[in-house]
Amino acid sequence: MKILHISHHGLPDWRIEKSAITAMKEGHRVFFAGELSTKPIYDSIFEKKYNIIFPNTNNYPKKLLIPYILLGRTSIWNSAKKQVKKILDELRPDIIHAHNLIAAKLISEYDIPMVYNDHEYWPVYIQRQLKSRLQNNKSIFKQKRDFLYKRLIKIWSKWEYEIVSKYPTFVVSQTILNELKKYSKKLFLLPNFPIQTETLDSQNPVFHTYLSSVYAGKESLKDNLAHRNIEGLEELFEQNNIGKLILLGRINNRLSKNIINKGFLPRDQMYKEMVQNSIGLLPMKKESSHKYINPNKAYEYAHGGLYVVCTSSFSEVINTFKNNCGIFDNYDELKEQLLYFQTNKEELFKKRVSSYKFAKENLIWELYEKNILDSYKII
Repeated sequence: MKILHISHHGLPDWRIEKSAITAMKEGHRVFFAGELSTKPIYDSIFEKKYNIIFPNTNNYPKKLLIPYILLGRTSIWNSAKKQVKKILDELRPDIIHAHNLIAAKLISEYDIPMVYNDHEYWPVYIQRQLKSRLQNNKSIFKQKRDFLYKRLIKIWSKWEYEIVSKYPTFVVSQTILNELKKYSKKLFLLPNFPIQTETLDSQNPVFHTYLSSVYAGKESLKDNLAHRNIEGLEELFEQNNIGKLILLGRINNRLSKNIINKGFLPRDQMYKEMVQNSIGLLPMKKESSHKYINPNKAYEYAHGGLYVVCTSSFSEVINTFKNNCGIFDNYDELKEQLLYFQTNKEELFKKRVSSYKFAKENLIWELYEKNILDSYKII
């Protein structure tokens, strides 16, 4: 079969690529359509890549306004539809694998088999994004803005439930799956776990005489998003004897003797960096939407030989690890845990080994590949 992956974002996107790899192993031909970068991407996954210019998706505030814009400017949407129709007429795919809601909504206007890969749970995703904007925007037009935001949440939610009720859908967490059961019986769990081939070279954890923690993410104090709030994390490491903090993926940060910024690393280099440390942090301040989120960094940490320590609001992560992770409510508790491990490194090493073995056996993409292939059969 010819399977066309379509996304309102471009590549690289490891979740999209892993889904394509799964199909390729079964002998299917895979293609991609989305906003292609002007920079060359060297990969052999997709047989061909098509460029689509989606409306305003690269501009964060405007992306949230897409439903509102379309109410009065259908020409924007029709432009994207024409681009898609040209691709469909040329390729004639057997299945569309649509990633996220904008792409799925667009394809739903054609009579073609589709599965919906819901990277985000959009009713909650939009709420938390708009909540962050409300916190950071002190405009005098607050009443008008609140009305617009409530309408946006309603429209985005309507789109989500319409797509889920019509097409087989992948979700990243059991919490989301349980909530969507009222709309569909064609739901598949697809956590964003590492693929086995990328972790084959990872080493068994080794004992460290020093304590260092890793945080992988682009967040900074300037981001100030409600669900990614790490305000005070750097100060925590600067002011206390809790080891060093290694930042992966951060573009820049202030200099500190206890904070080391490694910047963005390719995935193979990321794992090589992780194994040199002991703890992987998921340290965002508690937020109600965390129960829906299942971030892949937690599982990458475990495959890299790190003991995961996370905020107690990440219930999906905690349930997935089954007692193989540490939990804290606030940064005072995080400090106490790190102070404890500073003088109990043997105990920490045992936890790292246990977590690593658990990840190798349970937290791998291949355990969920059948869900992808099964979804293609019930369209």
